[in-house]
Amino acid sequence: MPDVPDAFPELSELSLSQLTEMNEQEDVLLEHFANLPQLKQVIDDKDDLVKSIEELAKKNLLLEPNLEEKRQAVLDKYEQLTQLKTMFEKKMQRQHELSE
Repeated sequence: MPDVPDAFPELSELSLSQLTEMNEQEDVLLEHFANLPQLKQVIDDKDDLVKSIEELAKKNLLLEPNLEEKRQAVLDKYEQLTQLKTMFEKKMQRQHELSE
């Protein structure tokens, strides 16, 4: 992000009447500031950032099917683990009953 200057040299070159006119006509004032290199740099930086975010979002969307597949695999393994745990507990209970 560019530094904002304490003063605008372009304005110091204008006469009082030109400054007054600029102050009274918002479109002239906005046009002047729209042409400032600092504002152009901010706009360029913003455009670059938006482009970067869009590219990252597209990459994320491409990864989504793989992520969903892995998520489902984890859920399947968790279900399998739960079933094995239940079977183990039943067998431990049966072993305990037989040993009494």
